[in-house]
Amino acid sequence: MKTRRIFTIILLPLLLSIGLTPALLSGGTPDAFALNISGRAYTAPDSDQMVCGDKLCSELDERDTIIVYDDGYYQLVQITPNVYSFGSESAAFSLVVRTNQGIIVVDPVNQNHAETMLQAIRTITNQPITHLIYSHNHWDHIGGGQVFSDIGAKVLSHIDTALWLEENPNPKVVKPYAYWEGDFKEIVLGDTKLELYQFGPSHGEGMTVFYLPDEKIVFLVDIVTPNRVGFTIMPDFSPKGWENTLIEIEKLDFDTAMYAHKKAYGPASEVTEIREYLQDLRVEIMSMMDQGINPMVIPSTIELTEYESFEYYDQWLEMNAWRVLLEMWMGW
Repeated sequence: MKTRRIFTIILLPLLLSIGLTPALLSGGTPDAFALNISGRAYTAPDSDQMVCGDKLCSELDERDTIIVYDDGYYQLVQITPNVYSFGSESAAFSLVVRTNQGIIVVDPVNQNHAETMLQAIRTITNQPITHLIYSHNHWDHIGGGQVFSDIGAKVLSHIDTALWLEENPNPKVVKPYAYWEGDFKEIVLGDTKLELYQFGPSHGEGMTVFYLPDEKIVFLVDIVTPNRVGFTIMPDFSPKGWENTLIEIEKLDFDTAMYAHKKAYGPASEVTEIREYLQDLRVEIMSMMDQGINPMVIPSTIELTEYESFEYYDQWLEMNAWRVLLEMWMGW
């Protein structure tokens, strides 16, 4: 095996384009998907069919990217008629769920993100923001909650997140008004059901998986960034618990995974790819240890050629290996 140098950590993931022109939702059915230059779908002359750009709305593939708000940095992307991703590929994404009795938002991220998200939401509906839910305890995802708290949103998190925030206050983070305990909570708001799962230690405190069973969608924060190795040294990750969480997620009946980083959404297969990467990394480390290779040398010499196409393979694989090795070798 060749020895590989330790590369400088790159903090920002590469930007990927999700393309297509801005659009504005007009109505509540798939035929109302909007994708034309003016930002609105319109009725074709002498027809009752809706036109989206150069297609009939009914001809749009269900995975066509529908951008309903775009200010040049932030976008509100429609995943299904009432489920949206808001954010930026160079920063983070939030989940927005529209129901007939109000709006659920997951993760405000920061003040500017939250303010712009509220502005974007107001381009599609004037319904109240009823729930603001935190995915976990990390400040880079849950700052700016005051924006929604000030307009009456109920701020909710898992109890593990709430307890951590009580012990580690941050003036930019609103403490949850309510919390849920255990491994499951169901929120029913109007015509929409949102299921919250906590599958044990994986990343941070109280990491919550969000599942929309009727839409067959999951929203995953930090625990899946598609086609990328783990972030640097895997900070605040429990690698084995992370694997177990992904296994549990794969048991859910979903077609689409929404993400907090890199891109708004992708197929369910991308969750499996990350789980397989973590397991293959663990297996290779164990194999090298069984061969009698000095554990202190393993991270700098390990190779997983089947994942060379993953972003930051050269820069971060060694750091990923250290994190998994230390958990396996020393119980850290």
